[in-house]
Amino acid sequence: MTGESRSVSRIQQIKRVVAVLVAISAIGIFFMSPPQGLTVQATRVLGILAWSIGFLVTETIPEFVTGFMMCLLFVMGAEIPFKTAFNMFSDQGWWMIVGAFGLGVAANKCGLLKRISLWVLKIMSPTFMGQVIGLLISGTVISPLIPSINAKAALAAPIALGIGENLQYEKQSSGMAALFGAMFIGCTCSGLIFMSSSISAYVLVRMCPPEYQNVTWMDWLHWAWPWGIMVITGYALSLKLLFTPKDKSVLPRSYGADRLKELGPMSYDEKITLMILATTLTLWMTEPIHKLPAACVALFAMTLLVALKVMNRDDFNKKIDWAAVYYVGSILNMAAVMQFTKIDLWLGKVMAPYIAAIIGDPYLFVFCIVVIISLLRFFVVSFTSACALIVLVLAPIVGNYGIHPWIVVFLTFTMASVFFIPYMSSIFLCGYYATGGDMISRRQTAILSSVYWVVGMIAMLAMVPYWQLIGLIK
Repeated sequence: MTGESRSVSRIQQIKRVVAVLVAISAIGIFFMSPPQGLTVQATRVLGILAWSIGFLVTETIPEFVTGFMMCLLFVMGAEIPFKTAFNMFSDQGWWMIVGAFGLGVAANKCGLLKRISLWVLKIMSPTFMGQVIGLLISGTVISPLIPSINAKAALAAPIALGIGENLQYEKQSSGMAALFGAMFIGCTCSGLIFMSSSISAYVLVRMCPPEYQNVTWMDWLHWAWPWGIMVITGYALSLKLLFTPKDKSVLPRSYGADRLKELGPMSYDEKITLMILATTLTLWMTEPIHKLPAACVALFAMTLLVALKVMNRDDFNKKIDWAAVYYVGSILNMAAVMQFTKIDLWLGKVMAPYIAAIIGDPYLFVFCIVVIISLLRFFVVSFTSACALIVLVLAPIVGNYGIHPWIVVFLTFTMASVFFIPYMSSIFLCGYYATGGDMISRRQTAILSSVYWVVGMIAMLAMVPYWQLIGLIK
């Protein structure tokens, strides 16, 4: 057995021990006398939540199985009405996720996203920095078109590798690592200024109190775009400073055009998908005018793609990650049940002294949330679960202090993307293995992630005056 295999085995053993301890603790919470301010029913819900969160963190069983069991235990163990425990499976937020997954499957299947990436790279300078900026921009551009960050990383990584090979960079050289970093940040981080860049955006918004859930696609962009510009600019400058290769080789001027020529003219499926995606994005952006729910737009677009045979039955059945869709629906029900049992209000009272200590200074508040989510990611591998833990606790509270809960959503959503150690990010692993591990070493991974953390943190702190100006912080 190799050293890495032994390490993985030890981690699995530790997870099993933790899972047993979590289960015992959860049973204790379930049967304990209710704390002041909570009912017996709410206390049982807390026990079930403790068990489900513990199992999600340790990944003891598949996430969607834990989610389903949690909802069933709400009904069977805490006597929560079935309609409440499974409420979010009829919510438009969940159906939005179904439609968005379908759109992503179609865009990836027909090759449209790869073509768009090459269009951007074609117009950029053939130099190292030109291609770094091209990867950052192309990743950001394709982000709103597909809600699976994993898929975007797996798609864009081979493009970045091809650029590095044409620039004659050696494996895991500084030039290769920089191209990987630019690809990764463009696809997974700066693109998060778009609400449709990840299903997690819709999940986290639906976890906020009802009065704060009416966040539209344009609201999200309006509130987030300066951060994205600062991240792209800061990361590009950092790569230039830290990773510029000594070899000043450049790509052939026709590199982008040649790659596009290899793809051939746009296919029927690509043209149809491009038109439908463009229309979908336009309708999402103009939702306040026409009042059509974003979920209806996404579902109609997916249905149209199936009707026009861009997607077929197998695509719908096998390529949409239904386990992830069901898991997301289950996670959303956490918030619904907490609101039903008034646990969110109880948590607000319990957490009030601690929140008050930092929330008076918005800069300190932003700094603390970023640090908390970054530390939490070392222990909670699931991106959505890590963000959900913070949003579930803080979103019902911060509105009372003049901070829109979306800020908590955005802080956790963007800064949970750190990948200091590969196991922390399935997104990173998708890009890493899509290139056979040829582009980046562990040491370079830690450096690039640290650069993103610093740039992202500075950008978040710089956003405070902007958020105050538009009324998200009062």
